[in-house]
Amino acid sequence: MSLCCADMMATKVGAEHKPIIVQQLVEDNPMAAEFLTTMSGQLQSLQQVIEQVTGKIVSLQDQINSKLSVAVPKEVTQGSLTSVDKTLEVAGDLDNLAERYSAAGAGKQNSEPSGEDEKEVGQAPVEEDPEIVELREQFRRCDVSSNGWVSAQELVAFAFSHGEQLQLNSVVKLCTYLSGSTRSSKRFQLDTVSEEQMKRELDVNGFLALRGDPGLMAGSPPEILDTAAALNRALDEENRIYKFENDQDTMKRRQRIALCRTFLDVGIVFVISLNALCIGISADQDPDSQFWEVLELVFFGIYTLECLVKLLLFDGFGYWVGPDWSWNIFDFTCLMISAVELSVSYIGRAMQGGAGARSQLSLLKVLRLARLARLVRVMRFKAFKELKLMALGLFSGLKALFWAIVLLMAVVFTMSVVTQSFFNEWTEFSTIHNSMFTLFRCFTEACETYDGDPLPEQLFQRFGPAFHIPYIITTMLVTVGLFNLIMAVFIDNVTKSQNQRKQKELGESAEMTECALKMVLAKFINEPRAGQDSKDMLKRVSEDALKKLASLTDAGRSRNQAEQRRIANEAFKVLEECHINITREVFQAWLKDPEFVRVLEEAEVDISNKFELFNILDVDSGGELSVEELLTGLMGLRGDVSKGDVVSILLRVRDILQRVERIETKM
Repeated sequence: MSLCCADMMATKVGAEHKPIIVQQLVEDNPMAAEFLTTMSGQLQSLQQVIEQVTGKIVSLQDQINSKLSVAVPKEVTQGSLTSVDKTLEVAGDLDNLAERYSAAGAGKQNSEPSGEDEKEVGQAPVEEDPEIVELREQFRRCDVSSNGWVSAQELVAFAFSHGEQLQLNSVVKLCTYLSGSTRSSKRFQLDTVSEEQMKRELDVNGFLALRGDPGLMAGSPPEILDTAAALNRALDEENRIYKFENDQDTMKRRQRIALCRTFLDVGIVFVISLNALCIGISADQDPDSQFWEVLELVFFGIYTLECLVKLLLFDGFGYWVGPDWSWNIFDFTCLMISAVELSVSYIGRAMQGGAGARSQLSLLKVLRLARLARLVRVMRFKAFKELKLMALGLFSGLKALFWAIVLLMAVVFTMSVVTQSFFNEWTEFSTIHNSMFTLFRCFTEACETYDGDPLPEQLFQRFGPAFHIPYIITTMLVTVGLFNLIMAVFIDNVTKSQNQRKQKELGESAEMTECALKMVLAKFINEPRAGQDSKDMLKRVSEDALKKLASLTDAGRSRNQAEQRRIANEAFKVLEECHINITREVFQAWLKDPEFVRVLEEAEVDISNKFELFNILDVDSGGELSVEELLTGLMGLRGDVSKGDVVSILLRVRDILQRVERIETKM
């Protein structure tokens, strides 16, 4: 029996393939034939179950590998099932095995996998989160060597190219921290990855943990937190630049929006001016003519079209809360006033059968002229710079002008009470109202009676010196004292507001100005323009540095602002590493170049005294300017001298004096 069982376990038993020993056993004992047939079916069913389990294991491994985004390990075969922790136990006696399988055989007809089993075995791949897909794509861009890992050196170089300076040791510590985290280091399950590699490199899971798992870094040391924050800033900048450069639809849409906005800002100004001109002409030239009504409808249609175009361009939300939300609300209010004016005009004409209702809406016509205030919007263009300065100065001085009017009215009211008490028999001083108006006319060089006679002369002839002396004193106090005081306060307020506005503009444009100065320095150093002096300076620069500067200066001409800043920083870093110094002769030659002068003028650097400019920038009096010294000096020369500059010099002088005193005490 043991030999028979061994043959049955070693050979696939079937009706048509039977070993010789089995055939002899069947011939000697007819009962054995039935038993062997049953066992053959059970073994075949057991083999099918093993194949199904193998398929499930392979499917699960494929899903795990797809999540880890690593190479699929060796294919699992039936022979490799011995490595599985759980083994199949075969029954000790055949009767128990037959009994077990007979119980399972009752459901053999339902042995096909159910719907739930099909979902488990052949589950369709679940669509990933778009943000995860985007991060995986960014990981592939960072993986320069295309080996499925991003090394610490690659991360340091990547961060530097996007404006962040990191130390290699800090990045290695970050990689080690992420590698030791159970959230991101499922790759420990792979035997082909060394522990040293995981400490110095990041796979896609560590990258995802760095980018999308803020809680992972909560308990990390401060150094790792700072490194992760700087690296994430560099990755955000790279992702933004990549989207901007590759999303052509977005770029085209932004260009269309910019063109439409320019057309609406400039073109609508002519429409508004023409509308105001037509309203003024229609007031004198037959205002009830049908021509003016048709023209009003045309202007109303243009304003309505402008509003609809803006709503479509800014998706509605940007129209109400965008950077120009105040102007948009103002335009929409004017549009509604125009709609109400036209509606009420036609309704009133239909009800009254005439133009009586139209005269009641003259105030609405005046309100429509408020659209002329939109002319201020074109002042942001460089061609209207002077007009912008005057308009903003007027607006900034309105507060001071209001209180000046209050003070003047208080003085006039006080004096009108006095004059009304003494000269009430005169028509010009009969009431407080008439007296205030007469005094105001006298202070503004129109002191006459209603008949046109000089009022001071008549009062002097009647009252003599009693009127003459107070009149001279009052006139001098008001015209010379009060009016000049009001003018001085108004001018001082406007000047202060203008200086504050200018300092604010300098601060807002500091980053782009620094970028422009860095690029022009890199360009002028790479392209000698001062003859032999520039050639002598370039001897300190290697060929690789010159080639890199040439590529960076060429690339910086056709990039967006973020990319220009990155390229400028990288080019300036190359200049610093080469330890380039600019001599007086080279700098003086640069000051004669129109392009260099244009950049300095745009930066608002005063170059009127070109000879002393080099001495001002040469802080250490070494006779040469380093690129850092030149850039810092030019940025400090922007604009006028402010209070901060004076305070800074005062504090530095005080510090120098304290150091000198300490040295004297020690001596």
